[in-house]
Amino acid sequence: MNRMLSIVKKDIKQMFSNRFIAAITFLAIFAYALIYHLMPSTVNETYKMGFYAQKGRTAIEKVMEEESEEGLKVEWASSTKELKKMVENKDVSAGFSVTFSKEGKPNARLYVSSETPKEIKEAGEIFGREFAYSLTGNQLPIDVKEEIIGTDMVGKQVPLRNDMRMMFLVVVFMVEFFALADLLAREIEQNTVFAILVTPVNKFEFLASKTITGVSLALFESLLAAAFLNILTLDILLPLLVLLAMGAFLATSIAFIVGALSKNAVSVIAWGTVFMMVLIIPAMVVLFPGLASPAVKAIPTFQLVTALDGVINNGLALSEFSAEIAYLAFANVVFFAIGFLSFRRRLAV
Repeated sequence: MNRMLSIVKKDIKQMFSNRFIAAITFLAIFAYALIYHLMPSTVNETYKMGFYAQKGRTAIEKVMEEESEEGLKVEWASSTKELKKMVENKDVSAGFSVTFSKEGKPNARLYVSSETPKEIKEAGEIFGREFAYSLTGNQLPIDVKEEIIGTDMVGKQVPLRNDMRMMFLVVVFMVEFFALADLLAREIEQNTVFAILVTPVNKFEFLASKTITGVSLALFESLLAAAFLNILTLDILLPLLVLLAMGAFLATSIAFIVGALSKNAVSVIAWGTVFMMVLIIPAMVVLFPGLASPAVKAIPTFQLVTALDGVINNGLALSEFSAEIAYLAFANVVFFAIGFLSFRRRLAV
């Protein structure tokens, strides 16, 4: 055990003697934390809509009081020209005007900016049509009742910066597998590993010490990043430790595979980039749910990110993600076995 701990100490010192590894580790933990704290911490759930009514404003206001649309804020304009200006200056998301012809025929018009997203335009059209019906004295022939399936997120929307925390944590794991893979490849290239193996240290102790180095460093760095990202709280400490430990073990397993495939530092970057590009895609699913194809769901980091997002952002219990944890544990065993055996075979060459 003492021999293994000596190797672990040597590895940690050797890792951070590499300025490139030290720099990207610093950036992964502190630079991303800075980006997180600079981003908005709240989500604006209020839809601001401008209105102009040539007549009948009282009727519209009455409808608003009766319907009490949640999240809708109305800004009144004194003319169509002023309403257009409000939309142009982005003081409101959309503008809705109701004017009347000489014959008394109502004319409704929705004003949106050319930069307004499609979903905002659609929401403005729905609101405007409803108020137009009420203004003309007509009611929709159906009564719609809202029933929310799942967690009601009204007033509980997760800020973008909180969603990005999952990606930041995965990046920390990617940096760590780069660091360990680089260490493994350099020790073979410089014959350091063979010098160690002529001592009483055997191959199992050597590989076990590398595993301890990789897992402990990845876990420590991810916990440090979690602290800076306002994730590390007592109420989720245990599930967070479990998930981060599994992520650290996955990163170490991938490092063994990359280390076994690589002959030098250049090939570590080449192979590492391939693995990183694949493993980072699921981290973006939280930001872009449309990426969650069956192929992406098969990547182990998808299970990790899904469970982390549920525990951290939605306050769900770890037991809710038993399937994801089982899949991640299976993937860890498979990748570790491949990496461990591949690198052990490389030592025999």
